[in-house]
Amino acid sequence: MFCRKCGVENLADSSFCTGCGSELIVKSEPKNEDRTTSEQVTQDKPYNETDHPGVGVSTKLFFKDIFRYGKRMGRADYWYGMLGLTIFDGILLIMLVTLNSIANGIDTDVNGLAFWVLLYLFIFIIVLMSVVTFLTTLSALVRRLHDISMSGAWVLLKFLPFGDLILLIFACQASKQKNNPYIVEKQTELGKKLYEFKGAITGIILVICLSLTFGIVSLAQKSQTNNVDDTIEYNYNSESDY
Repeated sequence: MFCRKCGVENLADSSFCTGCGSELIVKSEPKNEDRTTSEQVTQDKPYNETDHPGVGVSTKLFFKDIFRYGKRMGRADYWYGMLGLTIFDGILLIMLVTLNSIANGIDTDVNGLAFWVLLYLFIFIIVLMSVVTFLTTLSALVRRLHDISMSGAWVLLKFLPFGDLILLIFACQASKQKNNPYIVEKQTELGKKLYEFKGAITGIILVICLSLTFGIVSLAQKSQTNNVDDTIEYNYNSESDY
């Protein structure tokens, strides 16, 4: 080993130069652990955030990261989450059918209040289910695109003809970690703010759903009132003819 200052040759295990006394800088070999970690980052292999993807944990991840567009989502987590979301929507649909059956059996002249309460609940569930399903699937699809090293902007295909079919093909692709720019979460400042105030945003969404519900039911009530008025007027005119 040669000293960088005076050029004197020293023994390989020397810590100081025998010529000038300067400390010898020894180049250390990279540890095996570091090489292994580096290789893991650049290798394409299955990735899932949950240790054991399943309907329960993956669906929970769907809702938990609804406002985190900068992350990735593995293929197994994505499809298990989609299955869980489908089951969730199916349960809500059963509730809607049940409410509809109950509402149809109510005499509005006797129990008008009960009818309108059920109608409000019916519409609210439909609106909430539509909004939640849209937001969760949109966020999960963006994260799935990130997992295959694609920009989340491709999700805009969803709003084009046959775009869902193309996105379905993308969602079936295996994880790509080699040269994937989304290995580390890339949350924008706006995304960080949205996630920070996710509680308030959830409240705003509920308020919007309630507002839409009241608006739709108000239109239904107005339509029913107009129909009743038209019926009364028709009957009155008919009686006048006789």
